Amino acid sequence: MDKNNKKINVLMIIDSLGIGGAEVSLRSLTNSMVEMGHNVVVLVIRDEILLKLSKKVSIEILGYKKYKYLPSTYINAKKLRHFIVQLEKKYGIFQLKVSHLTLSHKLSSLAGLKGVYYCIHENITASNLANRSGLKKYFRMLRIRKLYNNKNIIVVSNGVKDSLIMINKLYPKSLKTIYNAIDMISINELSAKDNPYAMMQYIVHVGRFSITQKRHDILLMAYQKIKSDFKLILVGDGPDRGRIIAMIHQMKLEDRVVLAGFHKNPYPIIRGSSLLVLSSDYEGFGVVLAEALCLDTAVISTNCKSGPDEIMESSLSKYLVNTGDADALADKMKQAIDDVSNANYPFASACLERFSPDTIARQYFNLVD
Repeated sequence: MDKNNKKINVLMIIDSLGIGGAEVSLRSLTNSMVEMGHNVVVLVIRDEILLKLSKKVSIEILGYKKYKYLPSTYINAKKLRHFIVQLEKKYGIFQLKVSHLTLSHKLSSLAGLKGVYYCIHENITASNLANRSGLKKYFRMLRIRKLYNNKNIIVVSNGVKDSLIMINKLYPKSLKTIYNAIDMISINELSAKDNPYAMMQYIVHVGRFSITQKRHDILLMAYQKIKSDFKLILVGDGPDRGRIIAMIHQMKLEDRVVLAGFHKNPYPIIRGSSLLVLSSDYEGFGVVLAEALCLDTAVISTNCKSGPDEIMESSLSKYLVNTGDADALADKMKQAIDDVSNANYPFASACLERFSPDTIARQYFNLVD
C-alpha cells in the first residue's frame, strides 16, 4: 500500500460510466487503486453504467433528474451535497475527492464541495470557445471562469493545461497534469476476443461520430485519395452518423467503408487493423492512440490541440500531420502502411509505461496531504 502505508479513502465523481476515454481511464485508475489496498467509491451522476469496474470498487448513483420548470443544476447540486454527507457516514471521510467531466464539475462547484480536484478531460478553448464569437464567446468565457477560478485543477495533458492558461483572467488555485491511465494488461486481454473483421485488411478509426471534433470528413477525403485495397472501418456512433453516411455515398465509397457501429470492446478490431487513424481537430488526450500502441497497431494522427504529440514522441512524431489537411493525411497513411509492410514502423509500447495505472494512481495519491 502506498502513501506511507495508509489506506486512502477516495471519491471519484463522474457524469456517467459510458465508453468514452475519460470513463475507460477512470476504470483503469480505480481498479488499480483498490488493488493497491485503498478504498474507492465512484459516484455516478446519471444512472448510466456501461462499464464494469472491479468488484472492490463501490458504485453509488446520484440519480440526476431534469426538471421542466425548476433549476435542475441547483436542485441536483443540493442533492449531491447531502448525498456525499451520507456517503461519508457510510464509508468514512474521503481524503481524495476528484470530479470528472462537465456536469460533475458544475454540480460539485454549486454544491460548494470542499477539497475537490476538478479533472478536465477536454481542450476547453477548442471545444467551447473556438467556434464562437461576440457575446456568445464572452458569456461562455465568463461561465468557464466562474466554474474553474480558484479551483484545484487536474488536466490530462499539457496541451489541455496550455489551453487553460490562455484563458484571460482564469486563475486556478492549483494546476497539475496527470495523464489518463492506460491499462495495457487489460487491453491486451480484451483484444483476444473475436474480431468480426479478421478476414479482411483494413484501416480503422475509433471515435464518436462528431464531425466538428473528429473530422470524419477529412478522414474520408484522405482515404479516397490513397485508393487502397484496404477497407476503412469506422467504429462508433453519434449525432453525425447521418451526415457521415451521406458523405460516404457522395464520395462513392459504399463498397470500401464499413460502419461498424458502437462496440463495447473495440480492442479486437484495433488489434486486427493495419493502421489506426486519428483525424481530430482537438482532443483532451487521445486515449485511443495509446491503446492502439499497446496492441502493436501502427497509428497516425493529426497534431491536434492536446494529447497526440505527448503520446507520439521521438520516432513516432513523424506520423503526425497538420489538422484539416486531407492531402497530408493521405500521404502519411500511405507511408505508415508501407512502413508496416516493410517492418520499418517504430512500434514503441515500452514508452507507454508512464501511463500505467499504478504510475497514475501514485500521482493522484501524492495530492493527499
